[in-house]
Amino acid sequence: MKNIILVVLLMCMTLTSFAQKWEKYYQEADELRGTQASSRHYIEIPKEGIVALEDNRDIFSFLTFNGVFDYKPYEYDFNVAMGIFGTYDETGKLVGKWEIMVSVHDDPSSASADSRITVLKNSGIRQIASWIRNNKGSVRIIIPRYARSDFDVTVPTFLSQKSQESKHAKSKGTVQRRSTKKTVKK
Repeated sequence: MKNIILVVLLMCMTLTSFAQKWEKYYQEADELRGTQASSRHYIEIPKEGIVALEDNRDIFSFLTFNGVFDYKPYEYDFNVAMGIFGTYDETGKLVGKWEIMVSVHDDPSSASADSRITVLKNSGIRQIASWIRNNKGSVRIIIPRYARSDFDVTVPTFLSQKSQESKHAKSKGTVQRRSTKKTVKK
């Protein structure tokens, strides 16, 4: 009985760890509108929001499902929230920490951090985007929300997600192979 409970618990934990994963969105070029093709990776964190990363530029986008980001007016008509970004290695050890000015949009439930906007203090965006694309580990993002708890999410890096998916596929294949074997007694 204990083994059955352990197996069910392990299956639930495995399903939970794969509940949030990076997906890719591709938008084709439109000659008539004059838009170029673009692609981005995005991850949805249940009950919290969405984090997106442009593939060809160091631009993050954020959407909160609960409330709005807590922002203050800044130079050149920018509304900003001060976010904290941390990069973590595979063991969960903090590797780097940056304070990033996140530009809050007209709809204050969405915001972005763009490395090209030099007016804002966001020099760490390139390092964070590079970490997600090229390392194993995770990134934790904290952005304050108005009159509620912070937008506090942790997202895996692309390599960590691929590693987890391949481990999951291998274990799934092993289970399938075991279940197809039959022992025949004579």
